[in-house]
Amino acid sequence: MIVWRRGLAIGGILLLAAGARLWALTEYPPGLYPDQAANGEDALDILSGNLQVFSLRNNGRESLFFYVVALTVGIFGVGTWPLFLASALCGIATVAATYAAGVRLFGKAAAMLAALFLATNPWHVTLSRTGFRAITVPLFIALTLWGLARVFQAATPRARWTSAILAGLAAGLGFYTYTAYRAFLVFLMLAGAIVIVRLFLQQSVRDRAQPALLPLAIAGVTAFAVALPLLWFFAAHPGFSFVRAQHVSIFNPDLNNGDPKATLLRMTGRTLRAFVWDGDGNPRHNVPRPRIPYTPGGIHHYHGGGTPFLSFVPALLGLVGVLVALRRAPWLILLFLTMLLPAVTTAEGIPHGLRTVGAIPAHVFLAGLGGQWLWTRVRRLPWGSVRLATPVIAALALIFTALSNLGWYFSVARNSPLAHYEYRADLTEVSIFLNAAARGNSEAPVPYLVLDRFSEQTVHFLTTPTGRRYRLLDPKTSAKTRLKRGEQILFVQSTLFDAQRYRRVFPRIRVIDERTNRFGETTMLVLAP
Repeated sequence: MIVWRRGLAIGGILLLAAGARLWALTEYPPGLYPDQAANGEDALDILSGNLQVFSLRNNGRESLFFYVVALTVGIFGVGTWPLFLASALCGIATVAATYAAGVRLFGKAAAMLAALFLATNPWHVTLSRTGFRAITVPLFIALTLWGLARVFQAATPRARWTSAILAGLAAGLGFYTYTAYRAFLVFLMLAGAIVIVRLFLQQSVRDRAQPALLPLAIAGVTAFAVALPLLWFFAAHPGFSFVRAQHVSIFNPDLNNGDPKATLLRMTGRTLRAFVWDGDGNPRHNVPRPRIPYTPGGIHHYHGGGTPFLSFVPALLGLVGVLVALRRAPWLILLFLTMLLPAVTTAEGIPHGLRTVGAIPAHVFLAGLGGQWLWTRVRRLPWGSVRLATPVIAALALIFTALSNLGWYFSVARNSPLAHYEYRADLTEVSIFLNAAARGNSEAPVPYLVLDRFSEQTVHFLTTPTGRRYRLLDPKTSAKTRLKRGEQILFVQSTLFDAQRYRRVFPRIRVIDERTNRFGETTMLVLAP
């Protein structure tokens, strides 16, 4: 009976995770940011036979996630939601992998709590529905931890060797996910050094670890072999190995005010505070606070923070989990701190939901560990009323946490004008217009599109099915283009100011179409003579 109840519980958690990541995916996110569209372009390259381990597009990016995008785009076609579906599938798989690793590392109760907190965490839900490759980092960290735990717990040599190979595969594939994953190598090296020291100093540790030493070495060799094609690429193109990190590093004199140490301390404080107080305010990385200001029709920047990465209950249990981990699993604290390195060593955009993504497995494990410890202690209390009330209180707290977390995403973020702009819903709107125009009359003059090169990536990807029929104009010089009879010029939300200038230069120009979003804001303007 207990096994059935536990199976139903984890099945329900996975269904909850799937619902949070798949529900209304065709409606929200409402548009495709250019960075996401670049992922779609790489997926199209893969589908055309251009297999790659590292993409040179968009300053260079690891390519594993693009193969998942190629699968969803190949099945469902070019569009916004097939890209989001790829990240949603990775997010659901991460919840399952977190439970599997948690069972091996800390027991079933801690694993179930960790999976539940991850399933409803607004930060992870946001990344699971956004189409960024960073969503794959927690997945491969969880899979690696699962494989390493099996190495130490395997009952037979064959199971131990199989687990080592699986752990090596997961660890090696992780290097093809996102740059922040490389901090996990730092963790593995530090943890390995600690184990080696203990092997020399403690006979009891040496006896317990002896059967796992050779399989662990095989895991390392396997990981190196899997990562070798990427290492080979970096050896041939060293400039791409840390191209983005160099631009935002705390050692960049343009960003550190001449004091890297002070900048490091400041970024560390901001990053830690993001977990419990003031998270990333970028709607593509996390749920923004409702108080973030918004200027209709303009180009916006983030003037306020986002919701904390952790809601109250997981944060509180995580603090308890830190105290428990000091005695039971100090390596978990090391993992959490190590995976913050990609964020704290950068001096731009902090707190940053993508660079901090590798800390997700550690913080949900800490919360699960803390919850398991509290449950055990409270259930041992001699007061019968307290022990009887504990399950009810715990259930209410977990239900409240899940509902409030999902409410932040589906009520606050989904109904934020800022989020709609930052996802560039206007670019999706103009792409739909261009596709419809190309299908309707292929003989009509190709319209002009006033848009910057970076933003044009979205339109370039979404108009692939109709041959990308538009002529791009630089917003700064668009007013120099005089339309002939039958021609059209299109402006999107980010270039409405350029549309005003164009109408001043050509006062007899007419507005023949205007599209607005559900907030009443103009997202596209079509002008013609």
